[in-house]
Amino acid sequence: MRNDKSAKLFERARIAAPGGVHSDFRSAYPIFFESANGSRIVDVDGNRFIDYHMAFGPLILGHRNEKVLAAVRDQLDHGDIWGMGSHQLELDVAEKIIQHVPSAEKVRFCNSGSEATYHALRLARAYTRKKKVIKFEGSYNGWHDYLDIGVFPSKENLGSREPNSAGILEEATEQTIVLPYNDIQAFDRAVQESKESVAAVVVEPILHSCGCILPKGSYLKSLREITESKNIVLIFDEVITGFRHSLGGAQEILGVVPDLTVFAKAMANGFPAAAVCGSDDLMNQLQPIGKVHMAGTYSGHPISLAAAKATIDELEGGDIHEYLDRSGDFLRKEITKIIEEEGLPARIAGFRSIFTVYFMNKLPQDYRDLKMNNNDELFDVYCSKMHEQGIFIPPQAYKRCHISAAHSLDDLRETVEAAKLALHESKLFAKYH
Repeated sequence: MRNDKSAKLFERARIAAPGGVHSDFRSAYPIFFESANGSRIVDVDGNRFIDYHMAFGPLILGHRNEKVLAAVRDQLDHGDIWGMGSHQLELDVAEKIIQHVPSAEKVRFCNSGSEATYHALRLARAYTRKKKVIKFEGSYNGWHDYLDIGVFPSKENLGSREPNSAGILEEATEQTIVLPYNDIQAFDRAVQESKESVAAVVVEPILHSCGCILPKGSYLKSLREITESKNIVLIFDEVITGFRHSLGGAQEILGVVPDLTVFAKAMANGFPAAAVCGSDDLMNQLQPIGKVHMAGTYSGHPISLAAAKATIDELEGGDIHEYLDRSGDFLRKEITKIIEEEGLPARIAGFRSIFTVYFMNKLPQDYRDLKMNNNDELFDVYCSKMHEQGIFIPPQAYKRCHISAAHSLDDLRETVEAAKLALHESKLFAKYH
């Protein structure tokens, strides 16, 4: 696999941008892409890949979906942005979300998942008049101070409020409680010890930030019961799960309705769109009705909402989600067979259109379990061999792969064949190292 042009461009990029990238996560794989279509991406050196990264998940319909692009072109013919007043797409998409999402009685748009969680947290504090927030280890809920804590702590700092960034105020970390996912006893104890000071709980209903860790038993229902009894706002971070697993989000599938929900990623098939939604009494705390400030020049951008409406239109009816679920089941089943045949210390995890391979003897229950037991070196061998065969998976252990509607059965079969070699090479590495 050649990378001459990518290497040269990366040298230029390192002069123009810190680390040569414009998002920290991209530094793991310095490659320059040139084009994409459907399930495929091509880099500047002409290397072609079946893409399972899918931009961290937004491209649920695949790259350059024709109906989404047609809607965007049509909107461009009518206008780009006005800044004052409103446009009908805001109403159309908001009504769609209210129609499908159990927790949504009102909707407010923004542009990214980080913005959405930031606004949801501010809204919860204003509503409850309390300060503290509970979040969970291994969960990335945005770049802002109160939630960019305890995201991916080192082994030495498990259980601590380790900031994910320099420059985060100590005063902010003092207001954040970080707990292990799937441990309802730890959650209940933390709430009791907080002495009625917790304003909000921010949780991914399925822990996708570090792959795919499912909630155990009645975990989410217990979170809901405790937060209701203590006047704590339950915020579902559905930035990853929303629209990908169901039009109603993971909350529709799992049967637990939060107070507030945030969406982004798959909402607009790759265009920058996000939303905060929730009950009337909470959402009406926002100006101009209430006193909570939430504004943005690009919020509710007509181009992004044209893409969002077209994406939701395509997902309605259920055929695409049914295809994605079948595709996920197929890949997980076939890769599990390979793992068992090779006798590898590995497990494939996933839910519907998401899958990931962990190199450990059991499925993890939380981030600590994963951090202590996953063999990252084996993952690196597996990942490298998949890339060499033209299968692009996220080049970071604990991340997840995403299937899109554009992935064909031939793509899936080619992926299985590549996984046979990649997992065999991982076994050889484990044997001789």
